[in-house]
Amino acid sequence: MKEDDMYICTVMKSSYEMIVAFFSILSIGAAMIPLSPDLMPAEVMDFYTRFNAQGIIAHSSTPNLGDTIRVHGQKTGCTLALLPVVKTRSEIFQTIEKPYIDPAITISPNRPVIALFSSGTTGPPKGIIHALRYFTAHMGPLPQEPGTALSHRPMQYGASLTAVVNAILRGMQLEILVPNAGPSQIWERLHQGGVTNLAGSVGFWVNLMEYFEQKLDCLPEGKKKPYTDGVRSLRVANCSGAMAMPTTKMFWKSMRGRPLQMVWGSTESSIGLKTGSDRDFIDSNAIGKPVSDVEVKLSEGDHGEMKVKTPTMFLRYWNNERATRDAFDEDGFYRTGDLVHRLGDDYIIEGRAATDIINCGGAKTPILDVETGLSKLDYISEASVLPVKDPKKGNRVAALVRTRLNQSQLTLQVLRNDLASHLPAFQLPTVLRVLCDYEQIPRTISGKVARQEAKDRYFPQNAVDPCLEDLPQEVQVDNFGPDTEFRSRRMWDTGGVQ
Repeated sequence: MKEDDMYICTVMKSSYEMIVAFFSILSIGAAMIPLSPDLMPAEVMDFYTRFNAQGIIAHSSTPNLGDTIRVHGQKTGCTLALLPVVKTRSEIFQTIEKPYIDPAITISPNRPVIALFSSGTTGPPKGIIHALRYFTAHMGPLPQEPGTALSHRPMQYGASLTAVVNAILRGMQLEILVPNAGPSQIWERLHQGGVTNLAGSVGFWVNLMEYFEQKLDCLPEGKKKPYTDGVRSLRVANCSGAMAMPTTKMFWKSMRGRPLQMVWGSTESSIGLKTGSDRDFIDSNAIGKPVSDVEVKLSEGDHGEMKVKTPTMFLRYWNNERATRDAFDEDGFYRTGDLVHRLGDDYIIEGRAATDIINCGGAKTPILDVETGLSKLDYISEASVLPVKDPKKGNRVAALVRTRLNQSQLTLQVLRNDLASHLPAFQLPTVLRVLCDYEQIPRTISGKVARQEAKDRYFPQNAVDPCLEDLPQEVQVDNFGPDTEFRSRRMWDTGGVQ
């Protein structure tokens, strides 16, 4: 086993093959760089060259993908090693004389085993290097835990792959659905019974709720009961990524007889806090208590920026010592950037310390970048970018603009088309309000935009349970996906972490 760090890329669909690839890479002391098969070849090659990777494993069901990446590498003068996926015993003995496991080989808990990524605000995403302890810190002797975990999210995401590996290490049965399986597929699997562990983002739980209300709630009681029984059999129902709205919490509590468990975590630290299944936090943004072996402190005593210290903490940001150093305080606590206060033994999240970032479905958009892009459009005379609450995404990027003459009928689609030459697609606004002549963007005495006042005035939403339907008719809203029809796709349009 090499003593220096070694990386191998995987460009694979969520599958049994990907899990085998992870443990195979781990077994030789290397680290996995899980990449989406939907990335552009240029993006894959960027990761490959940045990490000086030793090879790329492509999914066996998409052989053309590997060829496309190889051809792109040749065009750019980069020779790469494409590693085959060996599926049968006979194929193994054709490539290796006699495979065996050397019991003398041990892997340090501090050795890098995976590179995960947070969305890049501009350009490629930030590499986050985790050690073996990321997966093993909470493990004792390998147990045999009864139950079935359902995997439905693309495994190149840190939270998804981590949940899959942890389920395997706990000895659970794992079922893998088609990545990004729709609500109908999830409900039909729950209908069959036996699923005990299910986790997903806020948007995932909202989509399931809406599907039930629209398609299943009207069924005769006898046909509906297997669906509701399937939900009640869930021992673990975790919700992460953003705070669920009260209506979402109330729905799932009524369905399960106990609430969803809200989970706080980050790509750098993994899960840090979780609400209990015995506590009802319908009307508060509670993130619960620290999980085992996690320490939490707040910058101002019982409130302020939350800082955490976990046994699953990342090793470093890739090739960025300064960012790694700045991520921790003098006591070694990771600075989360989340503003929190304590209520008894529980922690309540208030928002982000850095208010110049909008987190939409896990993708981070700098407000200044979007405002700069808007300023480059000759028909925009004034603009401010604000976060608008979305029960599925957490927040939306909203543009509040004043236009010059003859542009009073500006549409959201036109604005996105024109901004597409200045911004990656995932940062383009999906909410727009055009100011009338008499309307003013509120500002502080020093001339800065009073963002909360502007948001409350022009994008008002229910304070307790905000949703997009609260917005006035003057506001344009649309659900544009990351792909754009108005120009060819560019690198990092999706933040690099699809």
